[in-house]
Amino acid sequence: MDFRLLGPLEVWDGARPVRIRGAKERSLLAMLLLHANELVSTDRLIDGLWGDEPPESARGSLQVRVSHLRKALEAGGELLVSTAAGYLVRVGPDQLDLHRFEGLLAEGDRALARHDPAVASESLRKALALWRGPALADYAGESFAQAARARLEAPRAHSLGPRCRAGRRRPRLSARARRATRASSPARADRRPTCRRTRRPQLGRDAPQSAARAAPGGRHVRARGCVHVRGSGQ
Repeated sequence: MDFRLLGPLEVWDGARPVRIRGAKERSLLAMLLLHANELVSTDRLIDGLWGDEPPESARGSLQVRVSHLRKALEAGGELLVSTAAGYLVRVGPDQLDLHRFEGLLAEGDRALARHDPAVASESLRKALALWRGPALADYAGESFAQAARARLEAPRAHSLGPRCRAGRRRPRLSARARRATRASSPARADRRPTCRRTRRPQLGRDAPQSAARAAPGGRHVRARGCVHVRGSGQ
């Protein structure tokens, strides 16, 4: 089973998407995945699901949500573990996109350390391609997601700086990765030389009155729709 946090929350069982019904169940899964393979206390989950004023039935309601979530994930085996103190979700090293992202960044850092920019660039390209939009995109207004989103976005923003500059050339990203990183990537100024754009002269009876007469003694060089006027002294 494959879990994805780098964008909207998604769960896949092979090529089949797994539908998690219920907003609370989805939020519960997101909180557990943010701390995958770690025990999350019952009180912390209640705070994340209901805020500062949980209902009196919050603990019982949480148990019901856990039961629903366990049923939705049953195809993956015993992924959701219950204890007296809280709950945890067990995932393998390749089952969570966040873990894959962090692993690829570490792989790129090791490649840079041994002066192998080609491998570092490829690792970075694969890491950024995992992003499908802002992290936890469907939980922008949830209190539990605020700090988590900033924590998840920080490595991506960092990877667009020093790691890219370390290689001989920036990695070529997929269209999806470019869209996902556009918001956090600083705009780059257009470095192409500017040119004065003029209308091409209409050839015909007035052909002698071409654009060349606009700059007596000058020399015109055409380049892809632009006319560069160079003085006779240049």
